[in-house]
Amino acid sequence: MADILANMVVTGNNGDGHVYNKYLTSGTTYEMGLGDDTVYGGKGDDTYLYNLGDGDDHISDSSGADSLRFGAGISADDIGVSANDSDMLITLSDGQVITITNWYSAGSSRIEQFEFADGTVWEASDILNNVANQAALAQKSFNQLIQAYSSFDDGTDDIELSQIRRDNLVITPFTEHQY
Repeated sequence: MADILANMVVTGNNGDGHVYNKYLTSGTTYEMGLGDDTVYGGKGDDTYLYNLGDGDDHISDSSGADSLRFGAGISADDIGVSANDSDMLITLSDGQVITITNWYSAGSSRIEQFEFADGTVWEASDILNNVANQAALAQKSFNQLIQAYSSFDDGTDDIELSQIRRDNLVITPFTEHQY
């Protein structure tokens, strides 16, 4: 039985899906399908595969040396990284979002490596260091968010930027009817 479960591959379909794998200790590969998926990864060294068009996905990982692999057509320049409380939000240039639950608060919930099809690799320590000194990552994320949300522009070149809480930046179009 252990041989059957070792290095298991779970492939999503075209609908919204939920996968619970909290107890397996072997590494599992999760291939997100089209649609909005939620995956609860196991305790092993898991790999999460995300391709263009796979939807808004949520990942909750247990432990292990895990990786998130982006498929062809997604480069490091195509994503922005931000935080919502303790969750990591990875926003793609097409507006789709991957949420990694508790990434900023619990070491066991972190995905340790982000791999891109062109060979670029981001380590968790690199992301944490950039967040700690805020310089490079904040500027890159802000620029990408402006690009991603520029479709909200009302044609007058006015975009309202407002900060609700210290860890969230909200970008909304400015209209005369806002109260």
